[in-house]
Amino acid sequence: MSQYRRPVVAFDVDGTLIGENDAPREEIISILRLLVPWCTVIVWSGCGTDYARMTGLRLGLPPEVHYRPKGWPADITFDDAEVNLGTVNVKVGEHGNDNDAE
Repeated sequence: MSQYRRPVVAFDVDGTLIGENDAPREEIISILRLLVPWCTVIVWSGCGTDYARMTGLRLGLPPEVHYRPKGWPADITFDDAEVNLGTVNVKVGEHGNDNDAE
């Protein structure tokens, strides 16, 4: 039997999971929730792990979500900025409509 490693998918907080006026971005949060059973899901922030965890708790993210420093090794990243932190990097647009995958 071959070894299988769950893909690591990371989501940034500001601009990705939460948008303007601290409003939850439900379309992105829905993607996160769909991936939890199949992937190792990480939430991170340039503001630190504690901020990411606090935000995740406020958003009611699943308990399986991990909180790590931004830049932790990931296969796929979701961010509102152009980043090169994963093998695949998805830039989410302001309203979730301008997605570009590298």
